[in-house]
Amino acid sequence: MPFSCSSVFSSCTRYFIGKAKVALTEILNIFFRSRCNSWKAKFKLFESICLSALLYGAEIWGVEKAEILETIQSSFLKYALNLPRCAANHIVRIEGNRVKIEFNIFKRALKFLTKLLEMENTRIPKIVWQKLVHINNLSEQNKGSNWASQLQRLMNKVDPNIRVNDLTADLIRENIQGWCDT
Repeated sequence: MPFSCSSVFSSCTRYFIGKAKVALTEILNIFFRSRCNSWKAKFKLFESICLSALLYGAEIWGVEKAEILETIQSSFLKYALNLPRCAANHIVRIEGNRVKIEFNIFKRALKFLTKLLEMENTRIPKIVWQKLVHINNLSEQNKGSNWASQLQRLMNKVDPNIRVNDLTADLIRENIQGWCDT
């Protein structure tokens, strides 16, 4: 996984999109060679091979990259549904009964945050999280690529009254299903 000092993760995004495109090509070849007509099999292969390659570690680097990552899922759905590339992505997702990639990333991020919040306060990831939350609370200008700020923007879409600095592992566990169903 490529890292960058800016925390913008553009190179990481390009890297995982490249991996997912290779995986998608392989999946499409499998479909063509096997003459697979089963929707269930197609989606299972897509999820297990392509999505796992695309979303590896996305709970950290992909929180604000969901729109770019969505192109992979849209490409797959358009092929699976035999639709032209110009078909509207939201219609394709509805027809394919799929949720946006952003949903998957949000759920992964909440699960990771739960583990992070349960760590002892002396662990480096927990210390970094506390520092990010502190920076998030200071000023508007420092919020750009801060992971706590990115999670806050996602959380605002679900419940604008919840602040990331108020989140606990128990609160996430109690509400994750409801938040992710929204």
